Parts: sequence; C-alpha cells; structure tokens
Amino acid sequence: MNYKLDFVNRGVNASRFRIGAVGEILWDLLPQGKQLGGAPVNFACTASRLGNEVTLFSSVGDDYLGAEARHRLKSIALPEEQLQVSRNYPTGTAEVELNANGDASFNLRAPVAWDDLLWTGEWRSVVPCLDAIYFGSLCQRNEESRRTIQQMLDHTSAECVRIFDVNLRSPFYSASVLQSSIEKATILKLNENELPIVMQLVGCSEAASIEKHIAALFNSFRMELIAVTFGSHGSLIASRENIHRHGGIRVPVADTVGTGDAFTASLTSYYLRGAPIQILNEAGNVWGSWVASQTGAMPDCTTEIRDRLARRIEESVGMPSAV
Repeated sequence: MNYKLDFVNRGVNASRFRIGAVGEILWDLLPQGKQLGGAPVNFACTASRLGNEVTLFSSVGDDYLGAEARHRLKSIALPEEQLQVSRNYPTGTAEVELNANGDASFNLRAPVAWDDLLWTGEWRSVVPCLDAIYFGSLCQRNEESRRTIQQMLDHTSAECVRIFDVNLRSPFYSASVLQSSIEKATILKLNENELPIVMQLVGCSEAASIEKHIAALFNSFRMELIAVTFGSHGSLIASRENIHRHGGIRVPVADTVGTGDAFTASLTSYYLRGAPIQILNEAGNVWGSWVASQTGAMPDCTTEIRDRLARRIEESVGMPSAV
C-alpha cells in the first residue's frame, strides 16, 4: 500500500485541529517529588506538542496546589481559560508507587475539585467547535462530573471525534459508566488488562483471543476504532476493515506514568489527519516510548526532540509530519 497516497486521498490537509480534553487534573506524588498529571492533562500536553489547538476542561481547588497547577499549565503552554476553580473541594492528588519495572500504581484522594465539574454556559459555547474530545472513566466516578461529561458529549458536533480512554482505578468504575461512554465513543482505547474487564461489564461474550474480543465490541457498539496497548510489547489497533499489531519500541524505562496518554494523543492527532492504522500505531508507540524513557508524564520536549520523533514516524511509513 502507498501510505502517503492513501493519506492524501482521504482529503485531510490541515495539521492543526481543535481538541478538547475533559477530566481529572491532579498532582502525582512520585517518590522523587510531585508532578502535575491526570490523564486528560497528559493527553492535552502531547496533543498540543503535535501542533493542535488544545482546550483543557477540568477543575482545581482554591488552594496552593491549584495555583501551582495553573502556573505549571502556563509553563507548558496549555491554556487555562476553561479551568474551573472549586471553593468546595481541594486540588486532586495521587500517591504514586513505582515497581522495579517503573510501572505505576495510584492512591487517589476523593472527593476533590475534578469530582465537581460544572456544565457552564462557557463550556456549552466551546464544545460544539471541537474537532475531537478526549474523556475517560475515572473522572466519572462522581455523579456531578459524570453528568457534565455526558452533557459535553451530547453537545459535540456530529463530526467530532470522541475518544474514550478506559482508565480503571478500583473502585472508581462501573458497568453503567463504561456502557454509556463506549456508546458515545468514536475511538475506544484501553490496555490488555482492562479489555476482559470491560467485556464482562458491558455484557459482551467471552472470547478466546483479543481479535475476537474486538470483533465482539464492534458488533455491539458503533465506534470506528479500537486501540489496545500492551505496555512495552506495543499495541494493536483495529478499524472495522483492518487490524494492525505493533511490537513496541524498546527504550530504557524511567517510569510509565503518562505513556498511554501520549500514545492516545498521538493516535488522535494522526487519526484526525486521515492516517491509516499502521501510521496511528507507529505514532502512538514513538511518542509513548519516548515518554517512558523520561521521568514524569510531561517531560520537557524541545523542538529538536519533537522534530526527531516526527521524522521517525515519517521514515517508518513515508508520510508527511503531523507537526
């Protein structure tokens, strides 16, 4: 297949899209110190670095950590105009423990500011203009935020790409949240451990292989793309017509915080440009592996690093850069 020709023939020429990310913003309390994070923030950071116009929808407390979070967003060029300030709840935090492989486990404080997202007139005016919106399951643990996120999805345009990133943090998920979210998703992203849990909770039949799991999901829901990640062993991306497996990119791992979010942001950016799944897989693994090789979910990224990563994606399949 001529990937470059396929990309051009799909008629997507713009490289800058309007992408929203809604959900949790929190401080990851790592052994070496705190890092601003939360999957939507990590996603937004990479999406912005890929040249998109990004809007972050979240909430912080009226406290020192909230002020510090807003300052950090400015330092990484993420806009804070749609960041709400809660006077009822503190800024979110998560105690992070890393095992010998750099894999992270999280102890999340609750309730916090992002549990109380409010559906405002300002958010209502911005959402219909988005080309894509990213949302997850964790921020829907509270009824107020869940209702707001579902209203946001209902107010997106018919063309808006809705990316549902499953993020199972026990006990903060339920069958009803997963069911309603997948029903509204254009893209479903999850990891290999989350897949069988999701299958069971949404009532899909047991399957003997990941490929059959995916086929069952496509039969039950209307999404256009499913991405399953396997940590250091790469990922599988499937559309209704094609399926592609990537073996991953080996790097020395500093920690795995934010790697999946970088994967999803890169996948989304290239998907909006009309790239085929082979390129989506390469782009997601290139950015995800780079984040894994660094400390924290949003490591410093110079223009030189960004261009080097873009060239690697280009050279792997012969297509123009996303940045």
